Amino acid sequence: MSRAVRQSGLTRSRGWVLLTLSLLVEPFSGADASDRRETLTYGCDEVVLVGRITTVSEIDASQPGDILGRSRYEMKVRVKQVLRGPERRQIVPLVEIAHNQMRSDVDFWMILTKRADGAYVMRSANVTSIPYKLAPHCG
Repeated sequence: MSRAVRQSGLTRSRGWVLLTLSLLVEPFSGADASDRRETLTYGCDEVVLVGRITTVSEIDASQPGDILGRSRYEMKVRVKQVLRGPERRQIVPLVEIAHNQMRSDVDFWMILTKRADGAYVMRSANVTSIPYKLAPHCG
């Protein structure tokens, strides 16, 4: 067997080993993690912020046959950072009908829609430890 053929086979073998190793290691390396984050889209009239939620009141809103139950929660959001939108208050009112109240000891990113009375309704939220990226423009 010629030296060129042996080297070619060796190079191909190394290539497969390197490819296999890169596929095994890459998910744990954090490389390109931003490409895997969910993009948050938001309306031009919505506010996107990071904050902590405190429940002010809860009213049972369950319907007959509602297995999980629901409540109408009145909450306050202590704003830590406004990511998008015109909100300047440090504490904003929030009204939500949900199965469960949200924790008050963790930060959430939230997409909020303003009601006519100045309170917000939550369109989407999650803990800030879950990676996300904002769409560059509202839409």
